[in-house]
Amino acid sequence: MRTPIVGNIVSMSRVMKTLLEKKLKMNLDEKLIIQLYTIMVCTILHDQLYFILLSRFLVCLFTDYALVVNVVQKRTRGPTSCMEIHAVEMDERHTITVNEFGQPIGDDKKFSSFLGTVARNNKFAPLNYISWKDVPMEKKEDIWNYVNTKYVVPTTCKKWVLEAVHSAWKGHKSRTKTSMNKYATRR
Repeated sequence: MRTPIVGNIVSMSRVMKTLLEKKLKMNLDEKLIIQLYTIMVCTILHDQLYFILLSRFLVCLFTDYALVVNVVQKRTRGPTSCMEIHAVEMDERHTITVNEFGQPIGDDKKFSSFLGTVARNNKFAPLNYISWKDVPMEKKEDIWNYVNTKYVVPTTCKKWVLEAVHSAWKGHKSRTKTSMNKYATRR
């Protein structure tokens, strides 16, 4: 049978455990919490000032641990840059094969990623246009000419290339606007 003091220590340690678990969002060992609470109760009986210092130390200890746990973030890959394709010279270009609908087929899997990097390039497709229809034909021709300097692309594929760049540009513009609106002030 427990004495009243020990029973209170165990019940208060459970309360302390649930509060700390909610604050730290992690599971804690109940024996550790009982030991910490016992130390705090014993110090209350001994010295009130010592209890205040110990409780502040424990709060700082658990808070620092929670901050360290929350700071660790998962690494993300980030946007592709296709630097090896942008560095290709005219005599080193890969040939793109297309089907009867003008769509690229074959082994070159980096072609669409390359088109996405072209769409994110402000020199070729700036974001200050409201829609892709507003982008001047000179810019679209510059995109087509640049793609032809890095790949050998048949002219039947031109429509598909510009549609792919359009889709990538639209997604890039949407993501950029979303990330910029995150910092906007509300009225």
